[in-house]
Amino acid sequence: DNRCFPYLVTTETLPNESLPAAELFAQRQALLAATDDYEQDMFDSWRNGHSQEGDQLLSEEVSSRIGFATAKTKMWTMLLADTMQRLPEVISSLRSDLDRCHKEQSMLREKTKMSEPDELKNTVLDIMADANDRMVAYLDGNMEVVKKFPDASQKIIDEIIGEAESGWRYRELNCYTEQEDASREQIRTMFHENKVPGHIQANKMFFAGKQYQRAVNFSMVLMKDALTDPHLYSEAAANAAGYLSSNIQQDNREGAMQQIVEACIKPLCAQGINYLVKHVGYIFRRLFKIALRDIQNGGEKSRIYKLLPAPAEEFICNQFDDMVWKLMDDTARTVHIAVGPMYLTINPSLSTYHSNRHDDAETLYVKREGDFVVSDNKRQAYIETYAKNLTARMDMLKTNSIDRVKTLLKEEDERRSEERKPLVPGEQ
Repeated sequence: DNRCFPYLVTTETLPNESLPAAELFAQRQALLAATDDYEQDMFDSWRNGHSQEGDQLLSEEVSSRIGFATAKTKMWTMLLADTMQRLPEVISSLRSDLDRCHKEQSMLREKTKMSEPDELKNTVLDIMADANDRMVAYLDGNMEVVKKFPDASQKIIDEIIGEAESGWRYRELNCYTEQEDASREQIRTMFHENKVPGHIQANKMFFAGKQYQRAVNFSMVLMKDALTDPHLYSEAAANAAGYLSSNIQQDNREGAMQQIVEACIKPLCAQGINYLVKHVGYIFRRLFKIALRDIQNGGEKSRIYKLLPAPAEEFICNQFDDMVWKLMDDTARTVHIAVGPMYLTINPSLSTYHSNRHDDAETLYVKREGDFVVSDNKRQAYIETYAKNLTARMDMLKTNSIDRVKTLLKEEDERRSEERKPLVPGEQ
């Protein structure tokens, strides 16, 4: 029932097994080779002793299980049958092992190539080109990478913390570096008092291009919120007017106005621009690392890119960081120069004035009572906006409160954020 079939086997035993391994193995092989003759002699001797009349005859079934040769034949038959049954599974396993070995062999060959300077140089150049293409796609707008890497998107508080914890926070960008902490303290107070404007969408998970857009808008909010009250300089205004300007014995009131404007605007521009540049620099550094992850986890050359040695990858990241820092340095210097005329010259237009060209055929959507509705036309929308801005300018002239000015600026930002233009001309 248990499918076990006993066999009667006898083999000669060595008189002494305390032999060296090689000699012992050879003598045992010799005994096995002579087993058939030895068993036949033993069986004949046994049968001669049981051939008397009245002894029971040996069963045919039992006689078929006597002898080492018979047992070997049976075992080989069973092993062959079992092998034939398992052969497909064994072949499949061997093929899997073979494929795995081929892949390992291919990877080893690619790793060997990475040790060659020319091959490594070409691979690094390919990685830089592909990473650049991915970053451009991210900034243009890319939803696939957000689905592929859920941790790629960030809230603005994540960006702020990332910039603050980066090593570049204390790295000197220009002579205004020490003033950047004023913006960071202002941000801390704004979040602590829950005064972040809604149109900034601080709690939205943004990535790449939208991160940059939000960073720029948030920087404008910070600078407007940090606007200095010009009445603080009322006592010093007379000294700013002087008396001997251009060798003429009279007050230089325009120069006084210019100095008051500069005293109010220049500090917040200095700290705001520097902080914005470092904020955007953090976003770009992070984008590059995400781009490297992306090209190493999908694409024609991802298998090769994964083999890039860690020192080479670190070298690429350091080179990119150096390039970004140079870009930040050039950008900060250029922007500081560009905004200089805003406070170094007198502009009769107040901050609520915005020049605009008008086209009656262009549709403009305005948010009213929670829904976007079509304005009559752009000219009519401009007239309505101009009237509101004129009223706001008059309020600014009448008020002595800097808080009122800041409130009007915030309301203007919110109003602009609620305007939507169609993507395609004629779209409804």
